[in-house]
Amino acid sequence: MMPRVSVLVPVYNRAEYLLAAVQTLCAQTWPDLEVILADDGSDDETPTIIEAVAEGRILLPERERRQGTFTIRSVRQKHQGVSAARNLALSAASGSFIAFLDSDDLWMPEKAEKQVRYLLNNPSCNIVFCGYENFIDAGAEEISEEQRQLLSEVIPDYMASAMVRREVFDRIGSFSVKLRRGEDSEWVMRAKLLGENKGDMIPEVLYKRRIHAGNITLTRTEDDKFFEMACIAEMIRNVNMIRRKNGKDSSSDTGL
Repeated sequence: MMPRVSVLVPVYNRAEYLLAAVQTLCAQTWPDLEVILADDGSDDETPTIIEAVAEGRILLPERERRQGTFTIRSVRQKHQGVSAARNLALSAASGSFIAFLDSDDLWMPEKAEKQVRYLLNNPSCNIVFCGYENFIDAGAEEISEEQRQLLSEVIPDYMASAMVRREVFDRIGSFSVKLRRGEDSEWVMRAKLLGENKGDMIPEVLYKRRIHAGNITLTRTEDDKFFEMACIAEMIRNVNMIRRKNGKDSSSDTGL
């Protein structure tokens, strides 16, 4: 049987971009896809759009032409942040493979298929990333040179581009709700430190990250070191907790 891919899409006030994001999921070449839109207490038109998409009242032509199993579901919570929204979607997911899409970004049509086939052909691999590129949305042209330099820096293990075997979450837990940012980096570091496959990379660009006026937070600030340390501290706490739960010495193998 084909493995089902559950795509977790946390959404908060993204009425302007959500349909474009969902359209790229409807256009996927992999037939068994479960899309879970997790509304994090949006107070714009996002809930109305999510409801219409999930109920099939908004025409998505690619979806109509698809064969195989393809579903769009929605869940909602009070505003608690992206980690809580991802975790809510994860709790509703039924797929054996988990993937991610930020609600203002885009997938290339073969993203799901290429990552699924990679995991099927490489059973020792638990996490596979893919290449991604940034694109500047209309209205966000005024970006400083420093921001452009930061945009040119490619993160090799960019969490939003990943596909993960579901059992990895069963072993190492979901996303930390204690961090305001960097929660995805904390999860990746936690996975590596707990001995999960470090993650393979499909170098082809299969994920596109939209840069727009609502998400430009790309200048380095004095708080960055604080957030980096908070992320590392949270990762160490989570690793030690999991090691204790599994009856292992929290300092073994890591020196932590």
